[in-house]
Amino acid sequence: MRVALAFLRRDLLIWSSYRMAIVWQLVGIAVFVGLVSFLGTAVGDARGFFQGQPAGFVAFILSGITFTDVLMQGIFAMPQAIRDNQKDGTLEPMLLTPISTMNLAISSALFRLFIALGRMVIYLILGIAVIGLWRQANFLSLLVVLLSAMLGFLALGILSSAFVIFLKQGDPVLVAYGALTALLGGVLFPVAALPAWIRPFADFVPLTYALSGLRAALDGARLTQVLGPTLVLCGLAAVLMPLGILAFNWAVNRAKKEGSLAQY
Repeated sequence: MRVALAFLRRDLLIWSSYRMAIVWQLVGIAVFVGLVSFLGTAVGDARGFFQGQPAGFVAFILSGITFTDVLMQGIFAMPQAIRDNQKDGTLEPMLLTPISTMNLAISSALFRLFIALGRMVIYLILGIAVIGLWRQANFLSLLVVLLSAMLGFLALGILSSAFVIFLKQGDPVLVAYGALTALLGGVLFPVAALPAWIRPFADFVPLTYALSGLRAALDGARLTQVLGPTLVLCGLAAVLMPLGILAFNWAVNRAKKEGSLAQY
């Protein structure tokens, strides 16, 4: 816990020193919410693929962007933190300390996750208080689905981190996977809008289940009604988390033996 708090304090001090960047990030969120709202008014919800969505176009787009942002950070935060430490020359001394390597790696990514969660909360508050969406949201269901989804996406992030340590570069597979996930996961349009031949592939994308459960929770679904996507996401985490930890520890131990932790 002390290690995680130390990393959070360090990253917070760095982040808070760029005050205009903080302001512009908040302004950007407000502008985006306003843009989606006005676009929804222009497009309307009377026809098209969004007609079957309980809250329509605006809620669909806003929830898709909001939750995809935080879930993608679950994948990218840890490999990005490791890559930054590689470039700064701090990865080797950090991983040679007596502290658990997994503890260090996760702690170094925590701040990115907290910032993404902060953005998510702001998006939800603006959606509820300013636009009038999701007044009937079931936040217990939302929390359960979000936690199960984060575990699965963090497991993917740990696997990607092993790739970064092993190959001493960013993970191109992860970038491609992120783009494919955004296309098939129902971020900007319902899966039903996809061509019939590609639609079945969406069932193999974790984001499809995450967004389905999270949107249902925002529309007031009870825990029993989001049980399906929650179980799929928990199963994904149960399989990938041990695999990711094994791969990460193997990559770190191999790099230590080769003396290549400092290379990038």
